[in-house]
Amino acid sequence: RISIRRVSGTLPSRAADNLFWLGRYLERGEATLRLVRALLGRLLDADPAPGRSETVKQLAGMLVAWGAAAGGPARRDPAAQARAALHSLDDYGSAAASIREARRTASVIRERLSIDAWRLFGDLQRQLVPQDGRKPSEGETYEIADRALKSLAAFSGLSQENMVRGPGWRFLDIGRRVERGIATCRFARQFADSHASGDSLDTLLDLTDSQITYRSRYLLGASLLPVLDLVMLDPYNPRSVAFQVERLDAGIADLPTL
Repeated sequence: RISIRRVSGTLPSRAADNLFWLGRYLERGEATLRLVRALLGRLLDADPAPGRSETVKQLAGMLVAWGAAAGGPARRDPAAQARAALHSLDDYGSAAASIREARRTASVIRERLSIDAWRLFGDLQRQLVPQDGRKPSEGETYEIADRALKSLAAFSGLSQENMVRGPGWRFLDIGRRVERGIATCRFARQFADSHASGDSLDTLLDLTDSQITYRSRYLLGASLLPVLDLVMLDPYNPRSVAFQVERLDAGIADLPTL
């Protein structure tokens, strides 16, 4: 006779730490990819909105402040900064560097991840390696960022539907919620000040994946107070800061007490 077990024992602190940082690195890489995609989307737009040039400068400036691309006179080309933020391994905040760190962290706890999840890390790294030293065009760079975001979404689906809701999953989720809350606060601080243009507010909605929700609630274009409410305070928006705080509160409360 075999006793039924529904818990896997005490989670080692090293595994908890690595799962926490895996969540943070993945969310950090996603935030950088969203910045790159938003920047390139505006550079490729044939019919730019009023204030578009200022928004492009803000996005490029965020990549530099994020540590995803180098600043200085030699790197003032926004398209070049977007490529660096996607591919550079020398800039610690780039998407490639974040995914590299995520895979390194995952390798320590590989027995806790499914084969599909591990393969996704390899696919992500390959997507972010430039081909044969060739400099991709703005359109190609946009497509690379978009595909990488889809791969990250696939990992999110695997973690939500395939991982047992034990302490390990909670540490992974806590890491993601912390990093997503930080990124959303930074986006709002940059693009939703009291003098924000409509294009800046649209950019904030793009970065927080909240365009469809906003349009379903409000018939007018982006306006400061409803945009801020949606991305900061709305407890029903899975990208808002309030949602992250609620999930963090619940996740920490559900951790085992030794």
